[in-house]
Amino acid sequence: MSNANGNGKNPANAKRKQVNISTYFNKKHILSEQVNKTENLTIPIPCTSQLSENDKNTACSIEKDILEPLTFIEDIGYYINSKSLNQNTRYRLVKKNWLPGSDFIYPFSTHVKKGKEVKRYLNQSHLMKFPWLVYSSLKSGLFCKFCVLFLVNNTGGLRNTEPLKKLVTVPLNTFAKLLGKDGDLESHQNNLYHKNAILQANEFLIRYEQPEREVLNLIDSERKRQIVENRERITPIIESIIFLARQNIPLRGHRDDGELLINSSSKTSVINEGNFRELLRFRIKSGDKILENHLNTTHAKATYISNTIQEELIECCKEEIIYKILTDIQCNKFYSILLDETTDVSHSSQMTLILRYIFDEKIKEDFVSFINCHTYFYNKQKSNQEEHINHSEECVENYESTIIEPKLTGEVLGKIVVNILKSLNLNLKHCVGIATDGCSIMTSTVRGAVKYIQSNATPNAVYSPCTNHCLNLSISKSSSVMEIRDSIGIIKETVKFFNMSAKRNHVLKIVFGKEKNLMSLCETRWIERHDSVLIFKNSLHYIIKSLNLITEWQDNDSSVKAYSLLNSLTTCQFIISLFILSDLLNLTSPASKLLQSVQKDLHFAEDCFKDIINIMENRRSTCYINFKTIFIESKQLMEKLDVEVKLPRITKHQIHRPNINTLTVEEYFRISVYNPLYDHVLADLKDRYLSKKNLTVYKLLLLIPSLVVAIKLHDMNNIADIVAKEYSFICIEKRQFSSELDLWITKWTRVKNEGGYLPSTVIDGLDCCPDILFPSIKTILLIIGCLPISIASAERSFSSLRRLKDWLRSRMSQDRLNGLALLYVHRDKEVLTDSVIERFSKVKKRNIEFIL
Repeated sequence: MSNANGNGKNPANAKRKQVNISTYFNKKHILSEQVNKTENLTIPIPCTSQLSENDKNTACSIEKDILEPLTFIEDIGYYINSKSLNQNTRYRLVKKNWLPGSDFIYPFSTHVKKGKEVKRYLNQSHLMKFPWLVYSSLKSGLFCKFCVLFLVNNTGGLRNTEPLKKLVTVPLNTFAKLLGKDGDLESHQNNLYHKNAILQANEFLIRYEQPEREVLNLIDSERKRQIVENRERITPIIESIIFLARQNIPLRGHRDDGELLINSSSKTSVINEGNFRELLRFRIKSGDKILENHLNTTHAKATYISNTIQEELIECCKEEIIYKILTDIQCNKFYSILLDETTDVSHSSQMTLILRYIFDEKIKEDFVSFINCHTYFYNKQKSNQEEHINHSEECVENYESTIIEPKLTGEVLGKIVVNILKSLNLNLKHCVGIATDGCSIMTSTVRGAVKYIQSNATPNAVYSPCTNHCLNLSISKSSSVMEIRDSIGIIKETVKFFNMSAKRNHVLKIVFGKEKNLMSLCETRWIERHDSVLIFKNSLHYIIKSLNLITEWQDNDSSVKAYSLLNSLTTCQFIISLFILSDLLNLTSPASKLLQSVQKDLHFAEDCFKDIINIMENRRSTCYINFKTIFIESKQLMEKLDVEVKLPRITKHQIHRPNINTLTVEEYFRISVYNPLYDHVLADLKDRYLSKKNLTVYKLLLLIPSLVVAIKLHDMNNIADIVAKEYSFICIEKRQFSSELDLWITKWTRVKNEGGYLPSTVIDGLDCCPDILFPSIKTILLIIGCLPISIASAERSFSSLRRLKDWLRSRMSQDRLNGLALLYVHRDKEVLTDSVIERFSKVKKRNIEFIL
């Protein structure tokens, strides 16, 4: 008996080395219409016989994930016993119209009947009567498409133990007994496994065409709806905390517990329960139905408004802001740290940590944390003691001594800073600068904090002294001149005299004719120190007039003190000294303001110092001309105030000075006050500016395009040596750097000759420095841009600390303080509610169940 085949093509012989993938990457589910339209784009599939074992597994994975969903073979025989059939392919096989076309030649089988061979044909009526019947050209026989695609077990029969073959795993290719009660097709249609396969197919079609009706999807949809609702419930709580923190409004009040909504009909609260709870109540009254529904339908212990939840949410906001800062740092990887220390309202030592880096073509100085140094060090010591509880008595005594006298040495501060940087997962090798004020505990070359950080963690960091402190500490050398020192003391006493009494200050305002106060000489705010002297000089006439009025009061304390101050102010020595000091401060005040800017780099600081030194040297060399102008102005004021222009009392040690008795008033003050003042300030300024460390760093500034065009061969060699020695951690070869430097100089020399623009700052130079041509030079420019020139950002953070931690909130915890400070300071950094919820969900398991 033989089988006759039609003209259908055998898919097994088709080429499968190339697969159409144009729609594979567009959608996971591939519709039949889309797949039929794919053409042209193919990928090669390697021959597995030529591959290694790992590559064979990869090739099999490709065939499974790419070939099967894309190569749709229209023959049911190809999918016999296929256990990993793609759902899209299965759907297409079920929905396919399997009736052959009009040109199809139906097969036949031959049988011997009464000694003669008889042909029995398969015809279209068979396929139409039994819709599940499919002909396979590949297997040359008939199959039941439902049993092939959806049959779970390959066994059947009365005891469900007989293996299924005909129409399931083995093709039916004898067509003599297809119809009839005992025919092959009728018998198969009445089998239980066939009916179960049809039921499986119907359920599959429902799930595929209407996935929302599937039970699992119904459960999942309800879960998703609940998650969305829960996230909406907690969103107004997070938004309220962020709002209060941004506005620096205290969250907690006298009471911060209990039910928020009052069950009375008035819906009003007599007791002030704190800003946070009152803000939530205000939101509800303003129409926030989601929050109202949450508080009305939730258990009292699951409202998520307690002080514990507040702490967790503030901590999540803090982590989100720090994550953004650290992400920005990783873009250029180099950074510097700014350190400063102060005492807060609770008499705790607070050290601020600022990170300076370059991001998005801007220099940024971002506050990171306040560190309670004593508490932090004590907790570290305590934890170490608990870990080594069995140590010797000497170790215990040492530990107890630290509790009795907790000294904040430079080593202790250095350890704290290193631990904080490690906790932030910052690469210590990429810390290129450390900026502090000039106190010995920070800058000592033996046991200073900077020395410890450099030697134990960040050897590549360069100490960058605060240029603003350098400038103003140099000006403080003016106190070495006796007349200037006395004048500053008189100014402080006068300002204190008016500011300590409301009625004295009222008289001063009336004399001024407007609301104006004198500024005190702040020891830390250098700009206010400048402004206070300049304001005092311009207001001297009004001050003396006010003191004259106060001397006539019946209040003995005020009148006597006013008379004493009036005698001190109306002297030739004070007025001329005030004008000399004001002349110096008029020069340094603009520079002091500019040096506090975040965007200024080391090149600007260098130019600023050079200009100040040059101007002061010029004024000192032409003191005859410059002081004459100052003396004329002061003389005019003294004549207006009826102050006698005369020499001060000559002391005994001045008698032996040559020609002392023949000096005029102008010559005396020029020699005794003006010249010594400029000499002292100039000497100190040069000593601070022209230090060996600063000169080494300033040499690298020659890489800025506006300076590199005038560079000399000697400077080129020096720069190459400095880079090779000081910045060996960035792995720059000296020869490679020299080649880049030659190309860098050639480029900007050509631009200058063509009349082009030469960048004069580090940031502008970075914009014109491509990584491919100048990788080493760009790295050096990044390092220079990260070097701080001032710790003004640290001083500003102390102003925020003073506003955050006042005497009403003096018991605030350190974690809460840092979280609120980050939200208050970094108003430019957006804190997304969804991101906070994601972090909050990982704090505790109940949070995950609530919103994830």
